[in-house]
Amino acid sequence: LDEPVSMDIRSDGAVWIVERAGGIKRWSEESGVENFGPLDDVYAPEGLEFGLIGVASYPSGGPTEGLFLMYNTIVGLAKPVKQLRGRPTSKEN
Repeated sequence: LDEPVSMDIRSDGAVWIVERAGGIKRWSEESGVENFGPLDDVYAPEGLEFGLIGVASYPSGGPTEGLFLMYNTIVGLAKPVKQLRGRPTSKEN
C-alpha cells in the first residue's frame, strides 16, 4: 500500500482501501487484493493533505454495487463525491 488514508469494511467481509494519490484497492478472502484505479484527476501534491481522502461503499445486498469517493482535484480543489463502479484493473499477489 502507498499512503493508505481511508477504508470501508463491508458486511460481506470485503475491505475497500484508498490511497492518497488515487489508488483504490479491494481485499476479500476469496480474491485477495484487487486494484480499481488509480483515479486520473486526483490532486495530491507532495507534503500537503490533499488527494483521495475518503471511501464509503453501498451496503451489501443493496440495489446496486459501487463506491463513493471524496478527493481533491486541481480545478476547484474539492470534489465532494464521485461514484465509482467497475471491474478490477489488476490483481496483486
